[in-house]
Amino acid sequence: MRLHEITLRNFRGVVDQTIHFADGVTIVEGPNEVGKSSIPEALHVLRTYKHTSTHRDVRALQPVGRDVGPEVSVRLSTGSHELTYRKQWLKEASAELHVSGEQPRQLTGDEAHQAYERILAETVDLDLLAALEVQQGESLAQANLAELRSLQNALDDEGTTDDGDDVLLQRIDEEYLRYFTPKGRRLGFRDQARTDVAELEAQVADLEGRSERMDQLTAQYERQVQAQHDAEQRLEHARKEFDAQRDRQAELHELERALDEATRAAEDARRRLERAREERAARRQAVEDLTRREDELRNQRAALDDARQRHDALRQASEAARGQRRGAGRAQRGAHDDPPVAAGGAHPARRRDASPPRAHARRRPRGRRRTPGRAGPAGRDHRR
Repeated sequence: MRLHEITLRNFRGVVDQTIHFADGVTIVEGPNEVGKSSIPEALHVLRTYKHTSTHRDVRALQPVGRDVGPEVSVRLSTGSHELTYRKQWLKEASAELHVSGEQPRQLTGDEAHQAYERILAETVDLDLLAALEVQQGESLAQANLAELRSLQNALDDEGTTDDGDDVLLQRIDEEYLRYFTPKGRRLGFRDQARTDVAELEAQVADLEGRSERMDQLTAQYERQVQAQHDAEQRLEHARKEFDAQRDRQAELHELERALDEATRAAEDARRRLERAREERAARRQAVEDLTRREDELRNQRAALDDARQRHDALRQASEAARGQRRGAGRAQRGAHDDPPVAAGGAHPARRRDASPPRAHARRRPRGRRRTPGRAGPAGRDHRR
C-alpha cells in the first residue's frame, strides 16, 4: 500500500490541510502541536471507525469550541486498486469510496466502509499494519510483533533460504554469555542488572508520567490554539464589521449633510413660497381694488352718461321753451302793431281789449333772469 495524498479538515487543531506524499520516503517535520501526529491518527480512525460512530476517540477529534464534523480524505494505491476514501463524523456524517482500476466503482455509507476493509484485507497484512501504527502517548510501548504469523512466516522463509548466515546465532550466543556461563550458571552481575532494570523501570514510569503530562499539555495547547484561531476569526470578523460600520457612518454623515442641505433648501423654498403667497395675495387685493375701482368708474361713467342725457334733454327742452317764448313774443308784437280789421267797423274796440295782454307779456319780475339749465326741477337734477 502506498499513500499519495491525505487531507484533514476540522481535525483537532487542523482546520484544512492537504499533504502530498512523494514516491520515495516522505518525512513530515515541524514544530510541536502543528498536527504531525494527526496524520497517523487520521489513517487509523479512517480504517477503524464508521462514519456514524460516536466513540470517544471520534468525539476527541472535534475541534474545541466549534460545532463542526472532523473530516479525513485519503488517496492511495494498494494491489491493483486506486482508492479515494473520504469520511466525515458527527456533523453531516458521510462516507464515500471511489475505486478505480480493474473494477471501477463508487460506494457510499456502510458499503464504502465494508468495501475499504475488504480491499485492504485482500492486499495488506492488517495485523502488521495495526502493529506498525504508533499513536502519540503510546510511543514507549513495544509493538507485539512476535505473535504476527506473517512475520514468523517471513523469518522462517528467510532462515531456510540462507544456510550460510550464522551472524544471528553468533550474536545470540554472545548475548547469552553476558548473563550465563556456558554451563548455564548465572553470572554475578545479575543483581546489578536487576538494579539497573529497576532504575530503568522507574525512569520508564517517570517518562510515562511525563508523556501523559505532555499529552495533557498537548491537548490544552490544541484547545488554546483552536481558541486563538477562533479569536482571530472573530477579530477579523469584528474588523470587517468595524470597517462596514465606519463606511456606514461615513454614509450617514453624507446623508446628514444632504439632509441639512435639503432642509435649508426646503426652508428657502418655504420662505419663497410665503413671499410668493404674500405677493399673490397683494396682487389679488390689487386686482380686487382695480376691479372695484373699474366698477366704480363704470358706474360713474354710466351716471355721467345719464346726466349728460338728462342735460341734453333739459337743454333741448329749454331751447324749445325759449323758442316758444320768442314765438309767442313775436306773435304778441305782431298783433299789437298790425291788428286785423273786423267786419262791421268793430276794429277799434278789439285794439282796446287786446292791449293789456301785450303789456302783461312784456313784464318780467325783477331779479329773476332765466338762464339755461335752471328752468325748473329738470334743471336742478342736471346741476346736481
